[in-house]
Amino acid sequence: MIGIFITARLGSKRLPGKQLLEVCGRPIMDYLLLRIRHEFQEELKLGSIRIIITTADEPINRKFEEIYSNQPIDVFYGSPRNLPLRHLQAAQSFGVDRIVCVEADDVFCSTSAMRQVYQSMLEGNGIVRTTGLPLGMNNMGYQTRFLENAIGLNPPEILETGWTTIFNDSEVTEINYDVSYPPELRFTMDYQEDFDFFSRIIEKFLSNIESIPDESIISYALSDNLYRMNSHLTEQYWTNFREEQKDGENSITNVDTQ
Repeated sequence: MIGIFITARLGSKRLPGKQLLEVCGRPIMDYLLLRIRHEFQEELKLGSIRIIITTADEPINRKFEEIYSNQPIDVFYGSPRNLPLRHLQAAQSFGVDRIVCVEADDVFCSTSAMRQVYQSMLEGNGIVRTTGLPLGMNNMGYQTRFLENAIGLNPPEILETGWTTIFNDSEVTEINYDVSYPPELRFTMDYQEDFDFFSRIIEKFLSNIESIPDESIISYALSDNLYRMNSHLTEQYWTNFREEQKDGENSITNVDTQ
């Protein structure tokens, strides 16, 4: 069984409840789920793939179950602050042996990249990631046994920002999109400007949002300099990323020495 794990939480300080903010009458995360369900419709029919929202076991995140309980989407509540441990818990709970990892913030994460990661894991590769797409469009996947080995026997309580560094780079299979995109392109959602940027794209392609290809989305973002709506946030994003990663490392040190 392969699980497409949608990592999501509603407790963001920068943009609270961001995954459930509505665009055209639907939570913005719905559009990511629509695209995934369209790409993997045959596998979903056969039962070889399962879509699972993996979220922190906190009261605020119960809203996911309220919204998606009537859809062919599962919700798993696991470790609040250790993301890879939460994935392992979900994999063990649902009997998943391979994981396609998708961040809910990446509303237009490439379904083409997901497909390539999925296929590569079926061919036996243990850890796979795509490179070369704009920020927020690449994808990653891994076999559950590789995740279990990377976490080890005594995982720290906190492991969030930059957690994929737990994997050994020598074991990673890279699939590179050999295309040159402007580095300012930003397809992830942390701030109001990101939400506004995604809203514009969704409104443009609403009638066929589930099947619109990556190239059309990127081309539209580049047209009329639409990408400038949030391109200025990229430097701030990486600054916050490094600070949060450092805080996480300090927390791990504190946990280990107690």
